[in-house]
Amino acid sequence: MKTWKIVHFLLAAMLISHVTSGSDIQSPEEQLITNLLAGYNTDRRPVRNVSDAVNVTIDIAVAEYLHMDDRNHMLTANLWMRLFWTDPFLTWDPSEYNGLDLLRIQGSKIWSPDILLYNSVFDEGFVENPDFKATIRPDGSVAFLYPFTYKAACRVNIVYFPEDIQVCPLKFGSWSYDGLKVDLVNRFPKGDIANLGSMEEWKVTDLVAERHVHYYNCCPEPFPDVTFTLVMKRRPLYYQYYIFVPACVLMLISLLGFLTPPESGERMTMVLTALLANTVNMEVVAGQLPKTSSYVPIIGKYFGAVLFVNALAIAMNVVILSLHFGSFRAQPPPAGLKTFLRLDAPSKWADWFFWRCFRRRRIRCE
Repeated sequence: MKTWKIVHFLLAAMLISHVTSGSDIQSPEEQLITNLLAGYNTDRRPVRNVSDAVNVTIDIAVAEYLHMDDRNHMLTANLWMRLFWTDPFLTWDPSEYNGLDLLRIQGSKIWSPDILLYNSVFDEGFVENPDFKATIRPDGSVAFLYPFTYKAACRVNIVYFPEDIQVCPLKFGSWSYDGLKVDLVNRFPKGDIANLGSMEEWKVTDLVAERHVHYYNCCPEPFPDVTFTLVMKRRPLYYQYYIFVPACVLMLISLLGFLTPPESGERMTMVLTALLANTVNMEVVAGQLPKTSSYVPIIGKYFGAVLFVNALAIAMNVVILSLHFGSFRAQPPPAGLKTFLRLDAPSKWADWFFWRCFRRRRIRCE
């Protein structure tokens, strides 16, 4: 009996020893991560020679969300950032790690370029890039892809509102490194807008990428940047239906007020109501547009012309009502004026235009 207990004890001990030793065995991926990050310094640029520059390639894709704040000159866009570079300290032989040819490591554990949006708008300076995983291949090529919502300053030009086209630059560059340390280039001549769905107010027509090199007053070194120019065209149907159509109708009402008989007493009321409605409509439009003193948009000129027509209609109605209901002594027109206007012969249009020559007093046009 004691012999069986000893055998059972030995078997249990061997089983526990086997399980414990098996838990210490690392997978090829874990071994690779441990070997790559052993002694790795995230502040050291990934170059063998300190005089070499790290070539960083950038590309962006505009995602679903895109909003333009016309009044505050601000663009809010959800972008998919795509950064690519080569790290010679993150290379390995796949045959030594069971054919492992792709590795994903947290971005904070390796060196990454501090690429920022230069024309971003934040209340408290710049916002740090999110910490997503980076994809690494055996030759050391690193792909760092992450989504981010940017708020960028964009100067809005509303001269041709609502048929306007807005051009918003998105300027990306390194904040800490100059061009001799980190060289930033665009991957493609245009950005990716294939994932951007249809929007109600705007239609994105183009996203052009251009590389520039600037020299700032602070430093003698060059600073490269890649600017993605977002071109958007406004969809005008909403503004045409709710702004232009009512304004045209109100202007026609002001002109139709001349056909109203003076005895009705509604001629002046109709014109004043149209003037008030046009003023309210103009205030609604002005509340949606940015404040600027550089130019007057075409829609502002249009509303100014409508207000001028309404004011002229009011002045003409005042004259007509004064002539119709005035207490002054009316006199027939001079002979020269009658000849010029062809009033010496019977004319239906003249009789209608002068409303039978102040018919209240029944003065004959002779």
